[in-house]
Amino acid sequence: MNYFYTKKAFTLVELMAVVAIVAIIAGIGIGSYRKAADRAIFSDGLTGASTLSSAYDEYYYDHNYTYPTSMNAVAVSLTKASYNAGTNSLSTRYFTFSRSGNTIKATRNGGNYSISAPLEATNTLGVISCTGEDSAGEGIEFCKSMGYASCSGATCIK
Repeated sequence: MNYFYTKKAFTLVELMAVVAIVAIIAGIGIGSYRKAADRAIFSDGLTGASTLSSAYDEYYYDHNYTYPTSMNAVAVSLTKASYNAGTNSLSTRYFTFSRSGNTIKATRNGGNYSISAPLEATNTLGVISCTGEDSAGEGIEFCKSMGYASCSGATCIK
């Protein structure tokens, strides 16, 4: 007679412990992934606004010191951008780019912030700002998390 029991399977407690450990690791990984994705999207808007600002400035110097009236006149290739003649704006998956005064503004689609890149003629070359556009303050906190720490009201600059 064999009086010793040989273990052939995991107990419920062991399986629950493994599931809990996997859930904790997944929670950490998803949070890190979300932050990296937000940074990549922000970088896309920053690059697009800077590219359009440079294209506007190039047009300005090539056409007797006048800016184009239509954003469509500026030959820039933004990935999968579509032009909207009614609002004179370019739209991509994450941002809508428009000209507002002497700046190119990239507004996050469905988001709570915008990025502004000045045109060269404004003498504020290189001062790119991030503006929170919600009443809850989440947009301004996002701008701060992207390194735009010097804030005045809802607008932050680096």
